[in-house]
Amino acid sequence: MAILLRDLYKETKSTYGLDLIAGEEGLDHLMNWVYISEDPDTLEFLHGGELIITTGVLCGNEYWLYNFIKGLIEHKTCGLIINIGGHLNRSDISDRIRMLCDRKHYPLFLMPWETRIFDITHDYYNRIFDDTQTSQAISTALSRVILHPNDKALMEISLPVLYEHGFQADAQYHLVYISDLRDTASMKPTAAQTNTSIQQSEHSTISSGYANTAGSFLQNLLTRLVRIYNLPYTFVNGTDYTLLISPARSNERLEQELTRLLYYMGESAGTTSMYIGISAPTKDLIGLSQAFLQGRCAALMAQKKNSSLFFFDDMGFYKLLLSVSDMDVLREYVNDTLGSIITYDEQHHTNYLETLYQYLLCDGSIQKIAGALFCHRNTVNYRVRILREDLHLALDDPSTRFELMTAFQVHSYLDLFS
Repeated sequence: MAILLRDLYKETKSTYGLDLIAGEEGLDHLMNWVYISEDPDTLEFLHGGELIITTGVLCGNEYWLYNFIKGLIEHKTCGLIINIGGHLNRSDISDRIRMLCDRKHYPLFLMPWETRIFDITHDYYNRIFDDTQTSQAISTALSRVILHPNDKALMEISLPVLYEHGFQADAQYHLVYISDLRDTASMKPTAAQTNTSIQQSEHSTISSGYANTAGSFLQNLLTRLVRIYNLPYTFVNGTDYTLLISPARSNERLEQELTRLLYYMGESAGTTSMYIGISAPTKDLIGLSQAFLQGRCAALMAQKKNSSLFFFDDMGFYKLLLSVSDMDVLREYVNDTLGSIITYDEQHHTNYLETLYQYLLCDGSIQKIAGALFCHRNTVNYRVRILREDLHLALDDPSTRFELMTAFQVHSYLDLFS
């Protein structure tokens, strides 16, 4: 994880005499490392997110410092601390430099020469280490609860970690599943993954972050937004998704928070390009395992409906089907109920399956069916006769119509997860 620069400045400005002189709007950047640099040639070694400290020992003139800061901004560092009083003074920070930092929202701090660089870097390294260790411990413990709830040995070492950091055994939680559009193929679970046991490898599924640069950018942006708005979300990062775990709240509040996050991510990244699925509230902490499946299915439904987010509570009949662990049973039901019609269509190059579906949706109204299929009423009447007489469907029988519509729902469900 990373530390919000605003929090770091607030907590340490008195200790180290830090003075923010420009770029205040950039205090919501994340700081993931501290780097001492005196030479612009070393900027190529930066990865982004570093807080830079310099004494300006190689600074020859105002243009050198301006270009140095410009390079730091281009390499996406989060801010610069200038140790003044030795090689640089406050008067060396020109209006042109301040304007650059303000325009680019790049925090520029001054620190008195008396402050020892060792002290501030040692402090910041420890903060980063502690934050990373804590975040990793919680993420690992949550991933084990989610993926291996029946492994008693793992629960014995994971649950105490979560209890220590404020999680409660009997509390209710929501799981928010966020999938990146660029990897929707890996988003679809197989039949085995759809089983409520979720037999997956923890090592291959849960990792410290995204595997690609674009995903890492979005994940870091999401982390920053969650911390800025002080939202009660805990992160679990997968190779192709991010999970947010939060205490159970109303769906309305969750939708409001997540919609706001999507909006600001869209503003910053140009596009959200994500699907979000929100689980039903769990009964307890161990219920996060089932919530993971629910969130993933809801994200798939969001993808199918081309919607930014979708609640598991709104999945209707699919909620019942998720309790069926044997997908072959569902396939057999579809084949027993609709198989003869599917075979007939394949042999005769017809589309009676769609006609039957519209017949059920339109409650047998020939006019409505014709409108839905964009064909003549006589064509619909002919197809319905074939369904009744040749395919032997008792369309006037309520129980038959119920079984047929159920088969269509199961067929759609299987298509979603195939």
